[in-house]
Amino acid sequence: FTFILLSYCLLAFYSPNLTEDCPRWVYLFTAFSIFFYQTMDAVDGKQARRTKTSSPLGELFDHGCDAITTVLVTIGSAAAMHTGHNWFYFFTCVSLLSALFLTIWDLYFTHCFDLGVINVTEGLLGIVTLHLVAAYDPHFWIRPLPIFNLKYFHLFAAISCFASLNNSFSSILKVVEHCRSEKETRSLSTAVSFTIPFWTIALGGTIWVIISPSGILSRAPHLLIVTLGWLNAYCVGRLMVQRLCKMEPQTFYYVLLVVPIAIVNSLIRVVDELVLLRVIFVISFLAWLHFVVC
Repeated sequence: FTFILLSYCLLAFYSPNLTEDCPRWVYLFTAFSIFFYQTMDAVDGKQARRTKTSSPLGELFDHGCDAITTVLVTIGSAAAMHTGHNWFYFFTCVSLLSALFLTIWDLYFTHCFDLGVINVTEGLLGIVTLHLVAAYDPHFWIRPLPIFNLKYFHLFAAISCFASLNNSFSSILKVVEHCRSEKETRSLSTAVSFTIPFWTIALGGTIWVIISPSGILSRAPHLLIVTLGWLNAYCVGRLMVQRLCKMEPQTFYYVLLVVPIAIVNSLIRVVDELVLLRVIFVISFLAWLHFVVC
């Protein structure tokens, strides 16, 4: 996880607008970091079960790291591909956040961690390849495709979105099937209500970007997605605790009030949006840190 955090900081430093070239060694270091992370993430559970040291706390820590890593790796990939701060970039990030949350939501009900044919391992190995290609040719991903007037990064992002949305819909279908079975006493509407925290983040963030008078996505493409990702990681962590402790999931957390506050501020323009975004990031990070520590 430390390698992922360090590699993201390097990419954010050299490519603040997701359009600048980074030194080739940064791409190589990021590729190594992601490969090392996915390898350790794949073997830690097997090692814990082999040594009989697996525990609910270990599972919580594992998925908690995955929740933060998801958003950092996604933004880092956008920086390597020079996607820029546009709707394509925003939608790709949100689709990956949805796959993460809905997978844990699915796990809460079905107690089965099934990631489908194209799962995390294939995705991370694809991103490793992405960075290796960027190290060889930093401008490869912005070269035009021979058809449809698109670029190569559009193709890679479209595949990522398809895989993420496929996993999301698969999770939804499994929960629907589970709720209709005789094993589940809760209704489908109750199960759907447990996803309200995610939709508050995803839809609220989208509305904010749409109505933003100053163009918050273009002003802070890194900070905006990191903030939404950290809020999502907080909700994922809470849902994991509720599953492990066999508690009823909450449909709302007070920290999520920052999203409607940002929307209202965009309408009445009381505080500069960038200043407010920084405040929201600090609040979301402190809420997540309080959850982790306490």
